Amino acid sequence: MNPFRIMLLYILASIGWFVISDRILNFFVENLEKVLFLQIFNGLFFVLVTSWMLHLLISRNMAQLQESEEKYQAVLDNIRDGYYEVDLAGKFTELNQSLCEIFGYSREDLLNMNNRDYTDEKTSAEIYETFNRVFRTGEPVTSYEFKMNSKEGKERFIDISISLICNAKGEPTGFRGICRDITERKEAERRLEESEQRYRSIVEYNTDMIFSVSIDGKVLTMSPAVEKFLGYQMEELIGQDVISYVCPEEWPSLRVRMDNVRKGQPQEYEVTVLHKNGKRLIAQITSFPITADNKVTGIYGIAKDVTERNRAIELINHMAYHDALTDLPNRRYFQERLLTALHDAKIRQHKVGLIFLDLDHFKNINDMLGHAVGDLLLQTVADRLRQCIQNDEVVGRMGGDEFTVLMPSISDSEELVAMVDRIFDAFRYPINMEGSEFLITTSIGAAIYPDDGEDMETLMKNADSAMYTAKEQGKSTYQLYMPNTDTGVFQRLTLESELQRALEREEFVVYYQPQIDVSHNSTVGLEALVRWKHPKRGLLTPAEFIPLAEETGMIIQIGEWVLRKVCRQSRIWQDAGLPPLRVAVNISTRQFQQRNFVDLIEQVLQETGLEAKYLELELIENISMKNTGSVTETLKKLKSIGLHISIDDFGTGYSSLSYLKQFPVDSLKIDQSFIREITNDPDDAAIVQAIIALAHNLKLKVIAEGVETVEQLRFLEANQCDVAQGHLLGKPMSASEIQALHRKTVRPSF
Repeated sequence: MNPFRIMLLYILASIGWFVISDRILNFFVENLEKVLFLQIFNGLFFVLVTSWMLHLLISRNMAQLQESEEKYQAVLDNIRDGYYEVDLAGKFTELNQSLCEIFGYSREDLLNMNNRDYTDEKTSAEIYETFNRVFRTGEPVTSYEFKMNSKEGKERFIDISISLICNAKGEPTGFRGICRDITERKEAERRLEESEQRYRSIVEYNTDMIFSVSIDGKVLTMSPAVEKFLGYQMEELIGQDVISYVCPEEWPSLRVRMDNVRKGQPQEYEVTVLHKNGKRLIAQITSFPITADNKVTGIYGIAKDVTERNRAIELINHMAYHDALTDLPNRRYFQERLLTALHDAKIRQHKVGLIFLDLDHFKNINDMLGHAVGDLLLQTVADRLRQCIQNDEVVGRMGGDEFTVLMPSISDSEELVAMVDRIFDAFRYPINMEGSEFLITTSIGAAIYPDDGEDMETLMKNADSAMYTAKEQGKSTYQLYMPNTDTGVFQRLTLESELQRALEREEFVVYYQPQIDVSHNSTVGLEALVRWKHPKRGLLTPAEFIPLAEETGMIIQIGEWVLRKVCRQSRIWQDAGLPPLRVAVNISTRQFQQRNFVDLIEQVLQETGLEAKYLELELIENISMKNTGSVTETLKKLKSIGLHISIDDFGTGYSSLSYLKQFPVDSLKIDQSFIREITNDPDDAAIVQAIIALAHNLKLKVIAEGVETVEQLRFLEANQCDVAQGHLLGKPMSASEIQALHRKTVRPSF
């Protein structure tokens, strides 16, 4: 009840009580003294009654106030937020239990503390300034955050509100407010900030591309890597349809992918995108849904630039299935295509044609002109073969100078022969290499499925066998497979195997053919000629095994064996008291090209004790066609040792007259093909005369080989040829036969 109303009622009741009581007394009592006494008693009674009533009223109000305060305190103690009241000096005057828990101090501790006791100096000053501002302006502060330390020393973040407490006169007497512990929120904010910072760092510095699009496919965010990848600025990308940066032919599949993501299904795929400059790039994308309240609201994606990786994979796959030199399918790829063709032919009941071809005398070109020119030649051959095939036909390189052609579907052998004719036509025209023209020929073998083999291995073996049969028949020929063609191939393989064992079994022997001084008719030298005493086939001439030795590389071991044998035998003759003669040894191109060739010569001379002047090296004319500088350097080293150098088979190769001037050689050897018809063919006679004149002008000796008639010898003598050899003058002989000849006809060479 309003106190003013209580006071007003009390006044009215008092006035009414005394006025009415006085009238009643005056009406009933006439004695003035008695009236005065009764009035005093009446007043005392009124005081007692009203005092008792006031006591009841105050007691009831006090009880209500106590109950209200208890309820108020209970409310304060049970709310999660802290409540505080402080005086103008900043000391707590009122607080609840939650505030004690928030601050980490007891109620008694806080009532005896101010903010300087639980904050640092800087924070305390900021708190003071904030309270002072509220005091000055009267404007409450709804949120003020500061950091404090609890009684245990733990760091806490507090958020408080501040408002003024004023007395009845409106004068400020203190401050009150609500207090919240926001430590967990601050920690969450810190972690969130760190997470966002990490995310920003990942997005900004990651080489992978990170992006997000809206549910309808509009670009929302893009990392800098996307800008770099696509060539667009960020403002050009945001808000655009993401599909517009993809190659149009891939739009349908990309829409399916995006629909799957919208359904909550993550996707991983590759897509071809368009750079701003129009260049096509390949991106590997992982996309997954962005969800909120169990609803897909967008798409998040991570992409890698795999353009170079995919190109590298394509290149690796291409290299794995193609020949590096010619870019034709290699053996592996060709065999896979052949297997596929055979499988298809078996189902569809048609024939398959297989062609093997090998270049004739390619090794000679490699030796003469070097591998660089040989490689260019193989590339040219590959280009010509490509022009021969059509539709699904395949041309491949098996290795070396061996090529193959696959005809996946033919009706008969006539189609196969027609392909062979096209190949021969392709080789009809010369190939120009470094200013020189070469007419390349090829030997071809062919086989047909299923006639000549029902599986890949058999078919390839038979085509290869037919090719070797064609090769044995002469250059520029072809051979369809026939069962007896296997015999020649088998014989060749057998000979190769036997050749490998011939050195170990010492089946090689050296024969010596005398070289005769034409003017004096005396022996001035010998040429060493190797023979193979084959255990089954008898004595084999060099023509029967040297080409195979050249092809397999065994010529190096055989040549070294001959060199040692000749030097050792020459020394034996000298030790036996025979006049010394120079012995000529044929050196193959492969031997001469060895890096340690000069060292080998010196080593053999040292081991056998033979003086270098008694050894002559015969080099083929074509050796000058490869690395002229290197050849000249090697020849100079050999001459410095004291060896005699001659050019063998002069006039049959590709030598240049300038090489004769550059090379430190001692003699030229005229090939027997010119000697054979010098008495009958004016052209051959003119060539021989020219070679002799040229050699003498260059201060070189001339040796004619293959002299078989007296007329030939007389022609050579008339034209001042220096030395001759041949069956007329002496057939190749064994070492013992030479020793007997030595004693009769020897004229020292020096």
